[in-house]
Amino acid sequence: YLSSLVEINIIGEQSNYSNTQAEFVLKDFFKNHPVSSFQKVHQGSSNEGLTYLVGRYSSNTTIFRVYVVIKMIKGAYMIDKIDISRE
Repeated sequence: YLSSLVEINIIGEQSNYSNTQAEFVLKDFFKNHPVSSFQKVHQGSSNEGLTYLVGRYSSNTTIFRVYVVIKMIKGAYMIDKIDISRE
C-alpha cells in the first residue's frame, strides 16, 4: 500500500524512502513502540483529491499523533506520507 517514494517523519526524523526502505523504517518504529491501542481521530479529503487520516497511537506510556496522506496513483490508492509525532 506504500507508493514507490514515501515521505516519512518519525519524531522529527524526516526523509523520503523507497517503499522497501519505508517498510523497514516503519517495522523498526513498531518494534520499538509496540501498539497498545489506536484510535482514528479524523478522516477527510482535500480539494486536490488527497485522502488523509489523523489518529492517536498509544504504546505503553507514550502517545503519538499519526497523520497519513493517501494519494490515487495509477488507479490505486497508495500511502504517500506518514508523520508520527509525540503528543
